[in-house]
Amino acid sequence: MGTSFTVATYLQVVRGYDAIQTGVIFTAATLGILASSLAAERPAKRLPQRT
Repeated sequence: MGTSFTVATYLQVVRGYDAIQTGVIFTAATLGILASSLAAERPAKRLPQRT
């Protein structure tokens, strides 16, 4: 959560984005993480995990 706060503050203070623009950026990042985790499900099931 600290990273999210820091990045949001950076985007608003340094880059000059407003709250809506910052939220859109975080939404896009969240959707990318969701898509990659769903895509990683198949290889994770096929490949054995080593201990």
